[in-house]
This record gives sequence, structure tokens and C-alpha cells, in this order.
Amino acid sequence: MKNVAMVFGFSFYLVFSVSAQGYQEVSYYNDAARKDFFLGFGFKGNVYLNNSTSEPEIWKSPTLGVNIFAGHWFSRCFGGRLLFEGGKLTPYFQKKTIKVEENYVLSRLDLLVDMTSTIYGYSRDRVYSCIPYAGVSGAYVFNAENRPDKADRSTSFFFGVGLLNSFRMSNNLSTYLNFGLDIVGANMDGYKDVRRLNGIASASVGLVVDF
Repeated sequence: MKNVAMVFGFSFYLVFSVSAQGYQEVSYYNDAARKDFFLGFGFKGNVYLNNSTSEPEIWKSPTLGVNIFAGHWFSRCFGGRLLFEGGKLTPYFQKKTIKVEENYVLSRLDLLVDMTSTIYGYSRDRVYSCIPYAGVSGAYVFNAENRPDKADRSTSFFFGVGLLNSFRMSNNLSTYLNFGLDIVGANMDGYKDVRRLNGIASASVGLVVDF
């Protein structure tokens, strides 16, 4: 019983200390200015999601792409960015017996929310920031092969959500790990069914420069 009391006492002291430090950090950086503009560049892996996504082999062979974005922080917690990306997609049909190959480019306008700063207050020295986002997109598919509709190109409008994990390296440079999901129309893979939505699941890594 005594050991349990000591553990609770130490836990209370630890929580109180962390809370006090967090409060001091918020107060200390209350007038800190956030760098307004940023540029980012990264590499990504994609998995196209449709009725064949349940096949485990699909997740083992993602396609590759690149992305570049520019943005602006309107406040310490809220920002916006314009993202461009492109690469290859390989939708599958009928338990991976039919494979579509196509290239794509897209642009997306995102709203960013720095949840770490929202909860704990903004700090210029913070190493990690959790930044969820949501946005609307437009995509163009070209040089497609083996699509069910026999077309070699297509366009689609959709929306995307994701989580941007930012890791500060210096005052002007950070690296990121991003997990995203774009919800697209069925015509993205050539199977035209207006009742059906597909997706592009992605993970990307890259660098961000603040200025």
C-alpha cells in the first residue's frame, strides 16, 4: 500500500510539473511571432482503394510520386496551403487479375490546424507538431492503360484529409511525415459507377522551409 501511495504521489508530482511547464511555455511564447510562409517538397507512396483493396498484395506494392506545396499561417494555429502532386496509380480489379496503369497530377487547397499549438500554445522551439488538414482537389489522369472504360485520360474532383506530422530541425527547416486519404470518383480508375467512391491512401516524407 505504501508503494502504491508513493507511485501515485510521484505521478501527481510529474503531472503537476509538466502542466506547470506547459503553462509557463504558453505564457512565455504568448507574443512569439510565427513565420508566416512555408514551402515543402517530398516523396510519397500511393495505394489505390477500390473493391479490390482487400487483397493484401496490393498494399505490398505501392506506386511512387512527388509533391510540392506552398502555404501561409494566418495565425499560430490556422493556416492554408496549395499542394501539387503527381505520380503513378495502379488500380486493380477482380482480385488483382486486372491491373490498370495510369499517370496522374492533382492540386489541392488545404486548411491546416496546428493541434499542438491549439492545445498547448505556440512555441518556436517545439520539436513536434501534429497538424491535421482537409481540402478540396482536382485531378487529371493520363496515359492510362487497360482501363475498363478504354479511355486513356480522365478528370475528377474530390476532397482529401490527412495528418501532417512536423519535426523541427532548425529555426527555418523541418521534416515531415504525412498520412493522407483522397476520396475520388469511380471514374478515376475507369469503372464508371456514380454510386461508388474510391480513394488514394498515401504516406509521404519531405522537408519544409519556413520564411
